[in-house]
Amino acid sequence: MNITVFTKEKCSLCASLKEKLVLMGKKFKVRDIEYLTELHEGWRDDGSVEVLAGHALVNRMIPMVQIGKGYFNYTGSMRELKRK
Repeated sequence: MNITVFTKEKCSLCASLKEKLVLMGKKFKVRDIEYLTELHEGWRDDGSVEVLAGHALVNRMIPMVQIGKGYFNYTGSMRELKRK
């Protein structure tokens, strides 16, 4: 199962989520949401468009977690991971 956590700098809720994932023994990648949601070189190739769509689905909440092909907010991601 692929897990990606989208965070921003100095986000305590993001740090808490990453800590919980470590305690759960889950491997995950971390990506900077602020970089991906601003116009930048390579936006077509790095998945920014998909990340923006996922971010809209979770009402622009941070942290956002991608589990497989689904996007979740903090609580939704915990429910999804416990379900799997």
